[in-house]
Amino acid sequence: MSGLSVADPVNVGSWSVQQNLQAGDRLYGDRTFTVASGLAGATWIRTANGSKTVTTDPLVTFSLNVPATVSVAMDTRVGRQPWLDSSWVDTGLQLTDTEGSSSRTFEVYHKEFPAGQVGLGPDADTANSGSMYTVIIS
Repeated sequence: MSGLSVADPVNVGSWSVQQNLQAGDRLYGDRTFTVASGLAGATWIRTANGSKTVTTDPLVTFSLNVPATVSVAMDTRVGRQPWLDSSWVDTGLQLTDTEGSSSRTFEVYHKEFPAGQVGLGPDADTANSGSMYTVIIS
């Protein structure tokens, strides 16, 4: 993947492409929350938790050099967003994180994409009630 572009000028510097997702990895570029479990080994996009309130659509775009499965782990407190339509499959998998003495659960949805541009919608958590989603590419 290449060409990561984020439509959040305040937090764009906290977004980055990461390799080999593992327990203990810092989940967000702007927080110390860590991955507890789920989807180890994948390429992923470390997002900014501060981007969760942004409503710009698409929020993030990137290019796939080859066909790939794109997964989005959504905080269960926020729920499935409208842009995660029926073409996105609920995998039944979960990603969990550790936020200090608390942990959170993220429901994983995925979709197959051909090589080319991918755009993902906003978390749009304007109530600031959850954490930003995470993107995993396999």
